[in-house]
Amino acid sequence: MTDRNPLYNADAKREYREMQARIKSTQGRDKKQLSTRIEDRRRGEAEWLVEKKQMAAEKKAREDAEIRERIKTAGAQGRDSKQLDPRTEQRRQLAAERREAMARDNVRGPSPSQVNVERDRLKTAGAAPRTAFHLDREVELRREQEEALRA
Repeated sequence: MTDRNPLYNADAKREYREMQARIKSTQGRDKKQLSTRIEDRRRGEAEWLVEKKQMAAEKKAREDAEIRERIKTAGAQGRDSKQLDPRTEQRRQLAAERREAMARDNVRGPSPSQVNVERDRLKTAGAAPRTAFHLDREVELRREQEEALRA
């Protein structure tokens, strides 16, 4: 049937197949492609970006290493002590002993309102105000005296 067709040309069909094979292997460049100068500039910019990223990564690695080193040296020198001064420690110890003594004897110290009443009474009498610590100490002394009398 193709032999009888006067428009059929075997050479044209062969050329068409060769052209299709060339098109498949072509990489998308045509007559509108960029000039070599522009392509070189773009390639240079891409290389510069890669170098810039490498430099930034190296800088970050150096800074991280410095921070880790500072942390390590700070840890080697010791930490801030959270130790209380001896006076505060002594006060805390006395308060703990008082609480234990009250719990043992099941006796309560003066209430805050009683302390305030005593403070106001002493102010009006012209004496120096005493703190709750002094009143607690007086309670302890009275208790010790009562225990000594009982014994």
